[in-house]
Amino acid sequence: MSEHAFSELTIVHAPGVIVAGCAEEEDMAHLGEEIRGQISLAFEHLESPVRLLMFTKKEDCEFCEVVQEISGELASLAEQLTVDVLDIEDDAAEAERHGVDKVPALVLLGKEDYGLRYYGVPSGHEFPTLIESIVDVSRGPAEMPQEIMDVLAKVDEPVRIEVLSTPT
Repeated sequence: MSEHAFSELTIVHAPGVIVAGCAEEEDMAHLGEEIRGQISLAFEHLESPVRLLMFTKKEDCEFCEVVQEISGELASLAEQLTVDVLDIEDDAAEAERHGVDKVPALVLLGKEDYGLRYYGVPSGHEFPTLIESIVDVSRGPAEMPQEIMDVLAKVDEPVRIEVLSTPT
């Protein structure tokens, strides 16, 4: 595991209380047993299959291995969640099709591509958000108030929204 891996991280997130944690020990899963149990409970709300495309790179990607391992652990907790690992260079056409331009990257796909991407390690406050996003993607499009739909209908060109955060 990378020397930059978290030695201990605990985040409690409500509602639904999801606790995320990572531990740095040889041959130990990134997600502890209690956390795996909480995620399994959250994944009971999956309504349809979700596919994670995990984009990695053979070299110069400090956290790709960790994200790939965490993705695999998540997929082991729900039959409706699968992970496909792709290389951003070897699978450049697929990366371009999904707008992926950096690694590590997770693309969340449900019945369709809703445009959700996670770059970097989904840790801290981003981890519960990833779990909630997986469940949301399984449910399909969210219902929006008509006034919001009316405003969105006026947007006549593609918009890219990026939310950036940094561990503190």
